[in-house]
Amino acid sequence: MLTHGTYMSWRFGSGWDEVGEEYEDGKYEDEWIAENMDWLSQVSGDPEIHSQIFRAIQEEDFRPNSCGGCI
Repeated sequence: MLTHGTYMSWRFGSGWDEVGEEYEDGKYEDEWIAENMDWLSQVSGDPEIHSQIFRAIQEEDFRPNSCGGCI
């Protein structure tokens, strides 16, 4: 859901070695809340609830290829 975090990208390198690279991606809390205010305001008008929603999603957020499961 595009929350900010540090993620891993996995791929095969030369000789089929597994290569994992860390990168940062996503929006910080204030920016994420502002961009998602349309649906957040339907859930609650309380800014603290918006922050709690962001943090809950951030804990489970992922990027495709971040788990390395296909390797």
